[in-house]
Amino acid sequence: MVLEVASFTLVDGTDVDAFLHEHTKFHTDWVATQPGFVKRVTTCGDGGVWKDVVTWESLDAALTAMKTIGGIEEGQAWMSMMDGASINMYHGEIKFEA
Repeated sequence: MVLEVASFTLVDGTDVDAFLHEHTKFHTDWVATQPGFVKRVTTCGDGGVWKDVVTWESLDAALTAMKTIGGIEEGQAWMSMMDGASINMYHGEIKFEA
């Protein structure tokens, strides 16, 4: 199992409710249907830093989805609300889970 963590902030002036609506819609319509998808949790902490944490069955599944996501028309509204310069991605093999 692989954990993918995307850290990002929203574009200034983005309505959080509108972002969450698009986030939920894109998750349901596309992310959750991808091969190897297991689960997803999204948080927002101090300073408006968001963490999108996705569990995948393999690194290959995570990377395939990541390479494809930018070209998915249904995700454009969601992605346009994120500050592209703020996005940081991390992938790591889960070594322990309780």
